[in-house]
Amino acid sequence: MLGTKEGGAGLLWSDPLWHAEMDMVVLKDGSLLSIVRMDAGDGRDHPYLPYYETRSIDAGVTWSKLVPVRGAGSARPRLLVLDGAVLLSGG
Repeated sequence: MLGTKEGGAGLLWSDPLWHAEMDMVVLKDGSLLSIVRMDAGDGRDHPYLPYYETRSIDAGVTWSKLVPVRGAGSARPRLLVLDGAVLLSGG
């Protein structure tokens, strides 16, 4: 889904980036929000990493740079939009 080459707009589809799991929702303004799990900290060789957030305003053609979500990270992220509010959970 995401890429590693960072141009002016961010990341491109054609540039693979390793990630463990993700979830995505369509926001009220039509943009896409994705939360990405990079690692869950399940073992000596897998340090805990927070979830990362990225957004797209062009239907997923390009994505913003990954930004860590402070204080949130675990197993697969789940997103839900209720009345315009975005809920994030992980388990």
